[in-house]
Amino acid sequence: MTAPIPGQSSGRRKLLSSLLLALAMVPASSCSSLRVPSRPEIVHRQQLLRSEADGVTLEARPIRGTDEYWELFDDNLTDIGIAAVWVAFRNARGGAIDLSGAKLSLRIGAKKRRTLDIAEVFDTYYDRRHIRVYTLNSDREARRRMHEIVWVPGALSPNAGCEGLVFFRIDSATAANWPKGSILIAGGIRLETGRKLTLQLPLDYANP
Repeated sequence: MTAPIPGQSSGRRKLLSSLLLALAMVPASSCSSLRVPSRPEIVHRQQLLRSEADGVTLEARPIRGTDEYWELFDDNLTDIGIAAVWVAFRNARGGAIDLSGAKLSLRIGAKKRRTLDIAEVFDTYYDRRHIRVYTLNSDREARRRMHEIVWVPGALSPNAGCEGLVFFRIDSATAANWPKGSILIAGGIRLETGRKLTLQLPLDYANP
């Protein structure tokens, strides 16, 4: 059995103490992951805005206002450049439509923003909130829950619908009222005839 090197044990104890002290000094918020709301928390709210063409309906409701973001996510995501929109598609045509190639984008003024995937949402959240320490279990669970509420494109049978949350990157300077002048665009909707359809929906509220 190898004899311990003099001072080695005390050195390890000092290192362990330093690590524990460093962890103790990390703010509690730095150990948390993004809160992910359930579907009922989002969809029970006010009526959706609507755009319809050729038997295909696009509905949407932008998440707006500091209070609503804090209520849903325990954070005002617009402060860190993320906006959320609940979208829904309905198919009133006689044949199935294909949304698998559909692309959602947000036009704010002259800028056009693509959707953020789940990894980009979490990476932006951790980076902008300077979160360096979090448990893998809480992160994994939050991402799993996010997969349950985001919009997933696919085939849509007659009289069927699909809905979910989508995220966009916005400028923090416009966070206070980002839907003003914003237009949600859904392109690449393939009808059963093979023709592609694009729908546009202004996200301004009539009475903001």
